[in-house]
Amino acid sequence: MANILDQYRERQTEYNKQVDTATLPLTSIIVLQELSYRIAVLENFRMLCITAPVTMNTREMGYHYQIAAARVKALLTEQRFGSKVDEESEKRRDTAHNALERIISDMHKRFGSFSAATKETYKQNFNSSVQAVLSVWIKYRDTFVQI
Repeated sequence: MANILDQYRERQTEYNKQVDTATLPLTSIIVLQELSYRIAVLENFRMLCITAPVTMNTREMGYHYQIAAARVKALLTEQRFGSKVDEESEKRRDTAHNALERIISDMHKRFGSFSAATKETYKQNFNSSVQAVLSVWIKYRDTFVQI
């Protein structure tokens, strides 16, 4: 995800230069807002991945996952606006949303009763789960605003 985050930051910088010179086309405002939103989400999850505990202590893992789970759940409902779409595009959006719901549900099941085999297990599993969720989330977000 670091690569996509860098790409988003570069695009945001280009748009911000246009904002600073009052030359950003009105049609690009929603794209800039979407870029800012995606960057914030990706940075938040990057922080959660970095701070995932390297431990076998279930209390520490549980606390970390409780924080992460709230953020993951929010991906399903926040920022549900974008360009008006036709019926076919609406179906694609619904399909993408259903895929996101499934992968988030799988993540919750996986960590609902997680038991670490080694100190590194939680962090490794958490990070790979976040990567999977975010890749589906980006596809879902593209059904609102294509970046």
